[in-house]
Amino acid sequence: AEKKNNMDHNHSHGPGKCTCHAEHKESDPNGLDLYHFINRDKAFCLNEDVQGSCQSVFKPPEEKTDKTRILASDEDDPELLLHLEFSQTVKVKAINIATVDEESAPTSVRIFLNRDDLDFCTANDGTPAQEIQLIHNPLAEVDYPTKITKFQNVDSLFLHFPNSNGELQSKISYIGFKGENTSVRKGIVIATYESKPLASDHKNPIEESMGKHID
Repeated sequence: AEKKNNMDHNHSHGPGKCTCHAEHKESDPNGLDLYHFINRDKAFCLNEDVQGSCQSVFKPPEEKTDKTRILASDEDDPELLLHLEFSQTVKVKAINIATVDEESAPTSVRIFLNRDDLDFCTANDGTPAQEIQLIHNPLAEVDYPTKITKFQNVDSLFLHFPNSNGELQSKISYIGFKGENTSVRKGIVIATYESKPLASDHKNPIEESMGKHID
């Protein structure tokens, strides 16, 4: 059988011409989707219209435009305070918040990191790690970048949505995060370091014999 040439594909090679490296690089600069690191069963939200509905907005990326499962606030109060945990420490580079319609879309989100003691009073009085002004994002096309220096080692988040654009009810259909799993990276570094022999672990037999005659 004729052996196929590995170079036989639809782009050119040579100085300044090869595009294969660009194609094979990670396509999203914000990193991987962190859906599988979200402990959805432990997520809870204050002032949600249907108890437990907040867990349904954490969806795999292929379902991010789904509007059948949403988080809505009480009908007469648009404020929401959502807490979620990650199964492992992550670096969060971007957050995506999809909305149902323009009137019920939250106007902003205030993000608190690694806290488990917030309620509406402490959230309103506290200083978040970042506050992001939101737009109506029905197709989940907008990734809001985080202040990456503050989001290096994230175990949990509070997302505080103070208000909506016009209605007395806020509605959110999807919340997603992108970034890195820093726990795995730390484990690899540690394992590599520990597996590397130290010079002090292997004594030089020539030095030992010389040492015996120096007395």
